[in-house]
Amino acid sequence: MFSQPKNIFFFVNDRDEQLKKDAVHDTFIKLSVQIGLRKKTDHHGPRIQDFRHTFSVRTIFRWYKEGLDVNLHIPLLSTYLGHTLPSYTYWYLTGTPELLRLTSPRLERSQGGK
Repeated sequence: MFSQPKNIFFFVNDRDEQLKKDAVHDTFIKLSVQIGLRKKTDHHGPRIQDFRHTFSVRTIFRWYKEGLDVNLHIPLLSTYLGHTLPSYTYWYLTGTPELLRLTSPRLERSQGGK
């Protein structure tokens, strides 16, 4: 049905080669400056992995709001992020106030509370 890909990399350049980490980083910095996320003189600012964290937390948040079983969906998020184990994905989940508001009642119920 589908042809075998020429390589195993998802993101490739116009020569169908793996993107180099330094080139991706440099391009990200340049784009961050162009869209106003940082100044040219900044030595720190948003990082690519910050977007992965934000995506992960917002996805979990949306699943909770939709009433989905997050434990059943974590493997999907892990696969999407390219993780071999769901436990690797948990490092991306930050306890934001919004997420904690949604999860704490469930934790209380599971521990015998209201």
